[in-house]
Amino acid sequence: MFPGGWGVSQWTENLPAQKFWGKVVAEYTNGKYNTFTAVEKDAVGFTFDNSI
Repeated sequence: MFPGGWGVSQWTENLPAQKFWGKVVAEYTNGKYNTFTAVEKDAVGFTFDNSI
């Protein structure tokens, strides 16, 4: 519904959120996503592009 580049981030210590979003993003993108760590923001997450 909203094509483009997306990012989903979670606090580094929020392991339940990381697990949840990891499963959701992996399923939604068929495994075509990247992970990132933003040390300065104490966050980790996923990026993907659904416009393709």
